[in-house]
Amino acid sequence: MGWAFYFLRQYDQAEVQLRKTIELDTNFVFVRFVLGQVLTQQGRYEEAISELDLALSQSPDLPSILSAIGYASALLGNKPKTLEILTKLGDLETKRYVSPYEFALVHIGMDDKDEAFACLEKALDDHSSWLIWIKMEPTFDRLRSDPRLAAMALRLGLAS
Repeated sequence: MGWAFYFLRQYDQAEVQLRKTIELDTNFVFVRFVLGQVLTQQGRYEEAISELDLALSQSPDLPSILSAIGYASALLGNKPKTLEILTKLGDLETKRYVSPYEFALVHIGMDDKDEAFACLEKALDDHSSWLIWIKMEPTFDRLRSDPRLAAMALRLGLAS
């Protein structure tokens, strides 16, 4: 339910549901990850990063958690932390596949739209399954007015 409320941009309801789930299982990494995203969308960046750090401590080097930390850090204005996350994603990429989609999310937070779209184009070339979220994921709301996002959705068959 919390994840559904997140996509509906009903962040208060999402937070309530996610916190109830955490009460049931404090080690549920995915719920902490989504809660971090909810807190980010609410502008509660420091709380979001704390929650995401907890998730990362349970699943070290998970690219989706790293990119969420990078996105929140960028919105907080913590450029050193944001660049550190981009470096960690780059280092991780030398050991295993990391979708360019993850890098794009951090660049969206940095308001570097051109680099975000360059990463999304690479993700498209890689046939990244993460791209199915571009129409729903609130992080992409920062790009909604850019015609490149609509064109990408069309190319992906997510728009007509």
